[in-house]
Amino acid sequence: MNCFSINDIVYIILQASLILFCFILIPKDLSIIFRSGVIVGRGPEGFGYFIILYNVLSLIFISIAMVTNFFKDYIAIIIIFNQILLFYPCLYSPWFRNKIIGFFGRLKKERH
Repeated sequence: MNCFSINDIVYIILQASLILFCFILIPKDLSIIFRSGVIVGRGPEGFGYFIILYNVLSLIFISIAMVTNFFKDYIAIIIIFNQILLFYPCLYSPWFRNKIIGFFGRLKKERH
């Protein structure tokens, strides 16, 4: 009998959350694209934030995928699937990219 370890359960929850998050983003992105029709160009600093977040999230998801033993036969497919799912919000989604820029902007302003 295959019992789930805590790593397997955490990974399943993270994977389901990522898939659900991407499905929630699609209507938000479509409303922004069709409603505004404005194309915003990002500078190198803003695009750097997207790359940083994408790399950090990729590292987290790959690390957790490597620790789980339940999916060890499908690890390559799962990692590729995760990279595709992470690519959409971090590098394509206008709504999420605006949130990333806002978050890093607040971090720059808050100096203690």
